[in-house]
Amino acid sequence: MEQGNIRLSVEQKPRGGADPANILAAITCPVLFVQADSTGGGGVTDEYLESILPQRDNFTTRKILGARHNINWEHSELLLPVVLTWLEALPRP
Repeated sequence: MEQGNIRLSVEQKPRGGADPANILAAITCPVLFVQADSTGGGGVTDEYLESILPQRDNFTTRKILGARHNINWEHSELLLPVVLTWLEALPRP
């Protein structure tokens, strides 16, 4: 699986021959997809995200309003509570 293709898909077209929807569909573990605010510089729109994410229980999406592209660097104070809440809600083995 080519990891870079998801990252390059912000232009809303697959590159390198791999379709982001197919790549994501192959993931079976729990996924938290954190989306930056497209009005503040985030590259993934709601419509595009909806078109590539599988509609399965193992995928969770959270948008960080006001966050720009580099959420983890520029908005860690907004990201951390989202990630921790998601992790705490995961079923324990």
